[in-house]
Amino acid sequence: MMRVDRLLGEIIEGSVPKLERRISESSVNSLWGERIKIANSFLKGSGKKGQPTVLLDEPARSLDLPAQVQIWRLVRAYAERVQFIVASHSLYALNIPGANYIELTDGYMDDSTRCLGALLEWEQIKCRPIPDEFVAKMKAKQKKR
Repeated sequence: MMRVDRLLGEIIEGSVPKLERRISESSVNSLWGERIKIANSFLKGSGKKGQPTVLLDEPARSLDLPAQVQIWRLVRAYAERVQFIVASHSLYALNIPGANYIELTDGYMDDSTRCLGALLEWEQIKCRPIPDEFVAKMKAKQKKR
């Protein structure tokens, strides 16, 4: 986490870290080359400077639970000085105080919050039943082994 802390500190101070380019414009077709040019124009930042913004795409994906908690603590710790735009399916992201959420599927937040509440209260979560045909097919495969 120290590397992330240092990076966010630099962003807050106004020194934007140099982006590491993993794709060279010459190695892609014209469609992707055009997309790279558009992305570069956005990243140059020609508009009025405001609060630093950090984009995070599934920052807690593939992390164990303690590491996920640390990610969200870090986001909360810097939330007053940095605007975070996060794409996430993490349960920890559901209860960040003062966060604004955008649902891509209507009712997703309500369903997720209900499921989280059920987990916390050790209630049974209502799930779709597994079709009998699927269970029979899986048992048949196991017998063949």
